[in-house]
Amino acid sequence: MLIHDAQYSNEEYPSYIGWGHSSLTHALAFAVLAEVKQFVPFHHDPAHTDEDLDRLIAEALAETRPSFPVTPGVEGAVFELGSEGTPSPAMQEREGRGPVIKSPDKR
Repeated sequence: MLIHDAQYSNEEYPSYIGWGHSSLTHALAFAVLAEVKQFVPFHHDPAHTDEDLDRLIAEALAETRPSFPVTPGVEGAVFELGSEGTPSPAMQEREGRGPVIKSPDKR
């Protein structure tokens, strides 16, 4: 899974080169090159309405036709990660089959 900044449209991006953000099209092209299993674009421009985001994503998908699902990042979204056929550590803990592995600084 690739979770990637996709703040700008192709038309907006040239005005913001060097700001540390990507266009949706560039991020999606990177996902294709990286052969990801799922792409989650996030950090959308606050000036974009939900309708703008739907249109931009639909246009990018029609142009690129990725072989993987694209799930726009939204506040509160939760994604389970794990190998195919193997429950993630969080899922295992919920099912009573093992602990969640946490980084030392997050207790």
